Amino acid sequence: KDILIHEQIHFNISELRCRVLRLWFVNNRRIIINQKYFKGSKGIDSIKYKFSQLQDQYDLETNHGIYQDIQNKWEKRILKSLDSLVDYKDTLICLSALPSCQ
Repeated sequence: KDILIHEQIHFNISELRCRVLRLWFVNNRRIIINQKYFKGSKGIDSIKYKFSQLQDQYDLETNHGIYQDIQNKWEKRILKSLDSLVDYKDTLICLSALPSCQ
């Protein structure tokens, strides 16, 4: 059971990364729309790197789930972060410049 909880938090960190990326896309949609071909950006690379580091930090600090008290703190931290980005839970985001997309 403990290993499943540990892996669920890894999954939640990945979901958090998705929500942060969706937020980035929404905040940068005018730049994206104005480019004929979008080839990524330093912003996206930075987010991907940050969350890769976060996954590693989680494993290191919890010793891959062995330190239950620290893992519990991580679980609360990640769930709180997910809650703060609940508006970006939907996998579909609107990048149109139309007002209905605001």
